[in-house]
Amino acid sequence: MGRPCGGRPCVASRPRVVYPTWPHPVPQVPLEFDFVREAAVATAIRSSLAAHSAALPALRRVVVPAMVPGLSSGKVLTMEYLDGVPLLDIAGMDLVGGTGA
Repeated sequence: MGRPCGGRPCVASRPRVVYPTWPHPVPQVPLEFDFVREAAVATAIRSSLAAHSAALPALRRVVVPAMVPGLSSGKVLTMEYLDGVPLLDIAGMDLVGGTGA
């Protein structure tokens, strides 16, 4: 009787290589669920973008939603709703006129 898979190792018998989807999941995951910290970081990024957008007009294309402190806590993060184009959709930004000029 011949070997299965035509003499080559079958896919099921090959060792599986698992690539992590997140490079450092153990230390990072708890930080992602610290919503007080996330709100502070988002607010700092929002302020930094606003402060530097005059010198770097392309930064005007990036908008970080404002946090709503009265509706946020350690377990809930509430921010303003922004209708727009996702950050990585550069072509979409160009279509809606978000050139940053």
